Amino acid sequence: SYFKNGSRPLSLSLDISQRALFTLKKLGSFDACVYSEWNLLTFALTHAFVSSPKLVDWCEVLAGRIAGLAGVLEALLEKNLAQRATHHIAVNEKVKELLKNVHKVDSKRISVVQNGVDERFIASSFPKKQSGRLLYVGRLTPHKGVHSLLMVFSRLRKTHPYATLHIVGAGDPSYTLSLKKLAVEGVEFLGVLSESELIEEYKSAQLLVLPSEREGSSLVSLEAMANYTPVVTIDAPLNLSKSDTVIHGFNGLVVKPSNLLDALQAVLSDETLWKSLSQNANLYAKERSWSKCAKKLEEVLKSV
Repeated sequence: SYFKNGSRPLSLSLDISQRALFTLKKLGSFDACVYSEWNLLTFALTHAFVSSPKLVDWCEVLAGRIAGLAGVLEALLEKNLAQRATHHIAVNEKVKELLKNVHKVDSKRISVVQNGVDERFIASSFPKKQSGRLLYVGRLTPHKGVHSLLMVFSRLRKTHPYATLHIVGAGDPSYTLSLKKLAVEGVEFLGVLSESELIEEYKSAQLLVLPSEREGSSLVSLEAMANYTPVVTIDAPLNLSKSDTVIHGFNGLVVKPSNLLDALQAVLSDETLWKSLSQNANLYAKERSWSKCAKKLEEVLKSV
């Protein structure tokens, strides 16, 4: 991993790139090389040593959306990937559209392969739910919006005093400390969990809340849905999960940030609505299994 305290420091990105370069030189030739968009430096520093087709897996396009020097560097590195890669794999149609419009990539060089959920996460039967249990899973970093969720939850407790919120994940220590200061009764910080522990959290939760301002394609949403847990997320410009994973009124709700409290209250107060969202969530997740996504990826690899 090249995350440290919830961020991606340059030193770790360089270290991973150097190790990747060493491995590529050691391997010699191969049929194709698939790069993850993150980290951007790996492609920039190693592509010249790869003679086989180079594919890049994109989860988001951020050029022009980040301010300052970091934004300039982001745009340059993204452009380098866009121009030099043989083929691009977009995680959803929105990312494909951004690649075409922002980086002028020909649509023939872009395939869409959505994220999938591991079959181990898919519940075989309806699990026992904890009434009023909300769940957040992800990094603890400002753009994920956990601080906003905590403020909404403190208001939710006034109308639903039985509600609880489990927060799974880790991140920047100072930000995490500020979150704990915002926490009211009913909030638990569980840290990083094992796979089996995480599945149990998905099973027991009544709702997964995704307050993220920026999201490419939310894998945790699929994992929650696989366990009959619908998702409530916000309609933010860079939250692509609002169109990629969460279908409003079907397997969850997509609402304005200012309406998050109303949405949570509505679902927790309407058992018929929750059951419908829950059943649909599980059906949707089954259609997004890793095995089905892997077949699509195999087709793309064979085509290049």
